[in-house]
Amino acid sequence: MSEQEAQVSLGFITVVDHDELGCIGGYLILNLGGRPLEFHCTAPVRANRAQQILYGVSLKPFLYGELVGRSLVEKGLETPIAILANQPELNSLQSFIDVPLIQVGDVERAQSAVMHDLQIFMETIPIDEPFGRITDAIEEARRGARAA
Repeated sequence: MSEQEAQVSLGFITVVDHDELGCIGGYLILNLGGRPLEFHCTAPVRANRAQQILYGVSLKPFLYGELVGRSLVEKGLETPIAILANQPELNSLQSFIDVPLIQVGDVERAQSAVMHDLQIFMETIPIDEPFGRITDAIEEARRGARAA
């Protein structure tokens, strides 16, 4: 792996809904070898009844992308070449970031420069595997918060 490739990173973002807590977002940045460079998660966020009424069908995109997703990306120190998401409700995040936001199902349509780096990454680990890491880390943080 060249020095330039070693500096390239990819971001992965997802939101987990917990019935009793609300939604919790996780943001994982990996290098091309699949090693974690950063991980951030949010405190639970829950819309109140007025927000549910006023936002209607736009509530999840607001919560996931604009509130949770934006907060997570702003915490990041690394700037990945792209951020991959596995939920369409995160698409509203694109307005707040300067790198491509790619839905995992849309990887085929991503820019060619990003595709080269994604190919190197996908040779190391499956492209959807980091989302499981995020979900597991959120669950571990939730258990730790409950024990405290």
